Amino acid sequence: MRFSPLSFSERMAVLCSLVVVLFCTWNAAAQTKEQLGAKYKQIATFEIQPGIVAFSMFSKDGNVCQITIEKPGYVDAQHSDFDSTIPSGEVDGLVDEVVPPSERGKRSKYLKITP
Repeated sequence: MRFSPLSFSERMAVLCSLVVVLFCTWNAAAQTKEQLGAKYKQIATFEIQPGIVAFSMFSKDGNVCQITIEKPGYVDAQHSDFDSTIPSGEVDGLVDEVVPPSERGKRSKYLKITP
């Protein structure tokens, strides 16, 4: 397997990402869950399928008002996967799984599906 060399802008993007990750990790390492919860709004995360998560935001009355479905990248001891693309054929199935058509209203023109 051959890798093509990274362009200057790609190298800068990787370097900036690394700096942000290291800074966030260093800064948050000494904080407890309770400290973070007192400082920041907590967001519920659910794994709806292996490797696909849903982030839920709740209204003041406790009902879900927004769900973001995402495929985050991961790294483990064996391999890594940074492909965050959910195939377009699976998107409707995931939405139906999270919020069945019988439980939701009509489709909004403001529905945001980002590739």
